[in-house]
Amino acid sequence: MVAQLTVGQRLERWRGELVKAGLITTTDAVPAQQDQVAALEQRLGRTLPPTYRDFLEVCGGMPVTGGLTAGLR
Repeated sequence: MVAQLTVGQRLERWRGELVKAGLITTTDAVPAQQDQVAALEQRLGRTLPPTYRDFLEVCGGMPVTGGLTAGLR
């Protein structure tokens, strides 16, 4: 039986693979703090989906330019 990974665990693994491959650096994807995510939700006036909260708390959103996204252009 294969153990099921949580969304957070999958994101951690994915982030690690991107760093290892040199597509991003550890500073490109700095995890957001829970208070930062809460502040974002307050500014938006809505609660974020749990999986997106997990993404922000693991990856902080990822870079907009350079790294992985540069190859997508």
